[in-house]
Amino acid sequence: MFWVLINSFKEDSTMRQALAIRVDETNPDHHLWNNHGIWWIHYTLHPTPWTQKRVRQNLGTRSVEEARRLRDALFARIADRGVAS
Repeated sequence: MFWVLINSFKEDSTMRQALAIRVDETNPDHHLWNNHGIWWIHYTLHPTPWTQKRVRQNLGTRSVEEARRLRDALFARIADRGVAS
């Protein structure tokens, strides 16, 4: 298990949102849970160094493989842009 904290800065040095995730490499479904057949994701964003926002999002799929792909794409987007848009 390891922690990943991604702090993203724009070129003008203003802080963007940061993603903090704890990854358990033995669990391929980290950050995912199945709620009555539908997969959801949960993670924490740090909009500022002093605040945190816990996010729970419906992935809209019944497939665990699709949920993993959507999770990985979302985390890559956040790491690249610093936001979950």
